[in-house]
Amino acid sequence: INGTMIYADSCRHYYYAQKIYEFAKLLGPHPTILEIGGGYGGVAWYFGRMAQNNLPNCYINCDLMETLSIFYYFIGGCSISIFPQAYRPTIGWAMSSALDKEAVNNTDIILLPKEFKNNIQCGVDIVYSSNSLSEMSQTEVEEYMTIIYKNNPKIILYQGPDYYADVSGELYGHIQIPEHKIPHSPNYIEISRSKSPWFSQGRGVREIVLVRKDVFS
Repeated sequence: INGTMIYADSCRHYYYAQKIYEFAKLLGPHPTILEIGGGYGGVAWYFGRMAQNNLPNCYINCDLMETLSIFYYFIGGCSISIFPQAYRPTIGWAMSSALDKEAVNNTDIILLPKEFKNNIQCGVDIVYSSNSLSEMSQTEVEEYMTIIYKNNPKIILYQGPDYYADVSGELYGHIQIPEHKIPHSPNYIEISRSKSPWFSQGRGVREIVLVRKDVFS
Protein backbone atom coordinates (compact mmCIF):
# COMPACT_ATOMS: atom_id res chain seq x y z
CA ILE A 1 0.00 0.00 0.00
CA ASN A 2 1.63 3.23 -1.20
CA GLY A 3 4.94 1.41 -1.47
CA THR A 4 4.75 -0.15 2.01
CA MET A 5 4.52 -3.92 2.42
CA ILE A 6 1.65 -4.88 4.74
CA TYR A 7 1.89 -8.21 6.52
CA ALA A 8 -1.11 -10.55 6.16
CA ASP A 9 -1.83 -10.47 9.92
CA SER A 10 -1.71 -6.68 10.19
CA CYS A 11 -5.49 -6.21 10.08
CA ARG A 12 -6.05 -8.72 12.87
CA HIS A 13 -3.25 -7.23 14.95
CA TYR A 14 -4.63 -3.71 14.50
CA TYR A 15 -8.14 -4.89 15.37
CA TYR A 16 -7.09 -6.47 18.68
CA ALA A 17 -4.73 -3.63 19.55
CA GLN A 18 -7.71 -1.29 19.19
CA LYS A 19 -9.82 -3.48 21.48
CA ILE A 20 -7.08 -3.64 24.11
CA TYR A 21 -6.61 0.11 23.88
CA GLU A 22 -10.32 0.76 24.45
CA PHE A 23 -10.26 -1.51 27.49
CA ALA A 24 -7.12 0.21 28.75
CA LYS A 25 -8.82 3.61 28.59
CA LEU A 26 -11.69 2.27 30.70
CA LEU A 27 -9.33 0.93 33.35
CA GLY A 28 -7.22 4.06 33.72
CA PRO A 29 -3.72 5.11 32.73
CA HIS A 30 -0.74 2.81 32.31
CA PRO A 31 -2.17 -0.70 32.61
CA THR A 32 -0.08 -3.85 32.83
CA ILE A 33 -0.85 -6.10 29.87
CA LEU A 34 -0.05 -9.79 29.47
CA GLU A 35 -0.24 -11.32 26.00
CA ILE A 36 -0.08 -15.09 25.74
CA GLY A 37 1.58 -15.96 22.45
CA GLY A 38 2.38 -12.42 21.33
CA GLY A 39 4.54 -13.63 18.46
CA TYR A 40 6.79 -11.08 16.83
CA GLY A 41 4.90 -8.19 18.44
CA GLY A 42 2.29 -7.08 15.92
CA VAL A 43 -0.41 -6.33 18.50
CA ALA A 44 2.08 -4.68 20.87
CA TRP A 45 3.38 -2.52 18.02
CA TYR A 46 -0.04 -1.22 17.02
CA PHE A 47 -1.06 -0.77 20.65
CA GLY A 48 2.04 1.33 21.30
CA ARG A 49 1.26 3.56 18.33
CA MET A 50 -2.31 4.08 19.57
CA ALA A 51 -1.49 4.58 23.23
CA GLN A 52 1.35 7.11 22.90
CA ASN A 53 0.98 9.21 26.08
CA ASN A 54 -1.11 6.50 27.74
CA LEU A 55 1.47 3.78 27.31
CA PRO A 56 1.13 0.62 29.40
CA ASN A 57 2.96 0.37 32.67
CA CYS A 58 4.37 -2.83 31.20
CA TYR A 59 3.61 -5.06 28.21
CA ILE A 60 4.48 -8.72 28.87
CA ASN A 61 4.77 -11.18 26.01
CA CYS A 62 4.85 -14.85 27.00
CA ASP A 63 5.83 -17.09 24.11
CA LEU A 64 8.42 -19.48 22.70
CA MET A 65 12.02 -18.35 23.11
CA GLU A 66 12.57 -18.39 19.34
CA THR A 67 9.56 -16.16 18.73
CA LEU A 68 10.52 -13.78 21.52
CA SER A 69 13.89 -13.27 19.88
CA ILE A 70 12.12 -12.06 16.74
CA PHE A 71 9.91 -9.84 18.91
CA TYR A 72 13.01 -8.34 20.51
CA TYR A 73 14.55 -7.53 17.14
CA PHE A 74 11.30 -6.19 15.68
CA ILE A 75 10.17 -4.03 18.60
CA GLY A 76 13.68 -2.72 19.33
CA GLY A 77 14.20 -1.71 15.73
CA CYS A 78 10.82 -0.02 15.43
CA SER A 79 10.74 1.74 18.79
CA ILE A 80 10.98 5.23 17.29
CA SER A 81 7.69 4.78 15.47
CA ILE A 82 5.97 3.11 18.43
CA PHE A 83 6.85 5.41 21.29
CA PRO A 84 6.48 9.20 21.38
CA GLN A 85 9.40 11.60 21.08
CA ALA A 86 11.79 8.85 19.96
CA TYR A 87 11.47 7.26 23.39
CA ARG A 88 13.53 4.10 23.69
CA PRO A 89 11.67 1.51 25.76
CA THR A 90 13.32 -0.57 28.44
CA ILE A 91 13.08 -4.16 27.24
CA GLY A 92 13.84 -6.99 29.65
CA TRP A 93 13.87 -10.77 29.76
CA ALA A 94 12.30 -12.72 32.62
CA MET A 95 14.01 -16.08 32.94
CA SER A 96 15.25 -16.47 36.48
CA SER A 97 13.74 -14.28 39.20
CA ALA A 98 10.08 -13.66 39.94
CA LEU A 99 8.27 -11.21 37.71
CA ASP A 100 6.94 -8.96 40.48
CA LYS A 101 5.56 -5.43 40.70
CA GLU A 102 9.01 -3.88 40.97
CA ALA A 103 10.07 -5.58 37.74
CA VAL A 104 7.08 -4.34 35.75
CA ASN A 105 7.37 -0.82 37.19
CA ASN A 106 10.96 -0.57 35.94
CA THR A 107 10.55 -2.20 32.52
CA ASP A 108 8.38 -1.16 29.56
CA ILE A 109 8.35 -4.50 27.77
CA ILE A 110 9.12 -7.90 29.28
CA LEU A 111 9.81 -10.98 27.20
CA LEU A 112 8.88 -14.13 29.09
CA PRO A 113 9.72 -17.59 27.69
CA LYS A 114 6.82 -19.92 28.34
CA GLU A 115 9.03 -22.25 30.41
CA PHE A 116 9.15 -19.47 33.04
CA LYS A 117 5.46 -18.57 33.04
CA ASN A 118 5.21 -19.45 36.74
CA ASN A 119 7.41 -16.41 37.41
CA ILE A 120 4.43 -14.10 36.77
CA GLN A 121 3.64 -12.71 40.22
CA CYS A 122 3.08 -9.05 39.42
CA GLY A 123 -0.67 -8.89 38.90
CA VAL A 124 -1.99 -7.73 35.53
CA ASP A 125 -4.83 -5.58 34.26
CA ILE A 126 -5.51 -7.09 30.83
CA VAL A 127 -4.79 -10.58 29.50
CA TYR A 128 -5.05 -11.18 25.76
CA SER A 129 -4.60 -14.34 23.70
CA SER A 130 -5.51 -15.03 20.10
CA ASN A 131 -5.39 -18.72 19.15
CA SER A 132 -2.33 -19.48 21.29
CA LEU A 133 -4.14 -21.12 24.21
CA SER A 134 -6.14 -23.36 21.89
CA GLU A 135 -2.92 -24.63 20.32
CA MET A 136 -1.60 -26.04 23.62
CA SER A 137 -2.28 -29.30 25.37
CA GLN A 138 -5.15 -29.46 27.85
CA THR A 139 -2.66 -29.69 30.72
CA GLU A 140 -0.76 -26.60 29.62
CA VAL A 141 -3.98 -24.65 29.10
CA GLU A 142 -4.95 -25.40 32.68
CA GLU A 143 -1.49 -24.35 33.91
CA TYR A 144 -1.76 -21.03 32.09
CA MET A 145 -5.25 -20.29 33.38
CA THR A 146 -4.20 -21.05 36.96
CA ILE A 147 -1.39 -18.50 36.60
CA ILE A 148 -3.68 -15.97 34.94
CA TYR A 149 -6.34 -16.18 37.65
CA LYS A 150 -3.70 -15.91 40.39
CA ASN A 151 -2.65 -12.57 38.86
CA ASN A 152 -6.24 -11.33 39.10
CA PRO A 153 -6.64 -9.55 35.72
CA LYS A 154 -9.51 -7.13 35.29
CA ILE A 155 -10.24 -8.10 31.69
CA ILE A 156 -9.50 -11.24 29.66
CA LEU A 157 -9.82 -11.10 25.87
CA TYR A 158 -9.65 -14.47 24.14
CA GLN A 159 -10.04 -15.79 20.61
CA GLY A 160 -10.21 -19.48 19.75
CA PRO A 161 -12.40 -22.31 18.49
CA ASP A 162 -15.59 -23.28 20.30
CA TYR A 163 -15.47 -26.93 19.26
CA TYR A 164 -12.91 -29.69 19.60
CA ALA A 165 -11.11 -30.41 16.35
CA ASP A 166 -9.76 -33.89 16.90
CA VAL A 167 -8.60 -34.26 13.31
CA SER A 168 -5.37 -32.49 12.48
CA GLY A 169 -5.89 -29.94 9.73
CA GLU A 170 -9.60 -29.45 10.32
CA LEU A 171 -9.41 -25.73 11.08
CA TYR A 172 -5.93 -24.32 11.61
CA GLY A 173 -3.88 -27.26 10.39
CA HIS A 174 -3.49 -28.85 13.83
CA ILE A 175 -5.54 -30.01 16.78
CA GLN A 176 -7.19 -27.26 18.87
CA ILE A 177 -8.55 -27.08 22.40
CA PRO A 178 -12.08 -25.59 22.44
CA GLU A 179 -13.09 -22.65 24.59
CA HIS A 180 -15.37 -24.72 26.82
CA LYS A 181 -12.33 -26.79 27.87
CA ILE A 182 -10.55 -23.71 29.19
CA PRO A 183 -11.03 -23.43 32.99
CA HIS A 184 -13.33 -20.60 34.07
CA SER A 185 -13.36 -18.72 37.35
CA PRO A 186 -16.54 -17.75 39.24
CA ASN A 187 -14.94 -14.33 39.81
CA TYR A 188 -15.47 -13.44 36.14
CA ILE A 189 -18.49 -12.76 34.01
CA GLU A 190 -18.70 -13.12 30.26
CA ILE A 191 -19.79 -9.80 28.78
CA SER A 192 -19.27 -10.60 25.12
CA ARG A 193 -19.22 -13.66 22.87
CA SER A 194 -19.20 -13.19 19.13
CA LYS A 195 -18.04 -14.90 15.98
CA SER A 196 -14.46 -13.93 15.34
CA PRO A 197 -13.78 -12.06 12.10
CA TRP A 198 -10.41 -13.84 11.90
CA PHE A 199 -9.64 -17.44 10.95
CA SER A 200 -13.29 -18.43 11.16
CA GLN A 201 -13.53 -19.81 7.62
CA GLY A 202 -17.26 -19.80 8.18
CA ARG A 203 -16.91 -22.04 11.21
CA GLY A 204 -16.82 -21.91 15.00
CA VAL A 205 -14.14 -19.46 16.13
CA ARG A 206 -15.24 -17.19 18.94
CA GLU A 207 -14.04 -13.94 20.45
CA ILE A 208 -14.81 -13.78 24.17
CA VAL A 209 -14.45 -11.01 26.75
CA LEU A 210 -14.41 -11.81 30.47
CA VAL A 211 -14.51 -9.09 33.14
CA ARG A 212 -13.73 -9.51 36.83
CA LYS A 213 -16.99 -9.04 38.72
CA ASP A 214 -15.81 -6.20 40.94
CA VAL A 215 -14.25 -4.03 38.21
CA PHE A 216 -17.22 -1.84 37.38
CA SER A 217 -19.25 -2.31 40.56
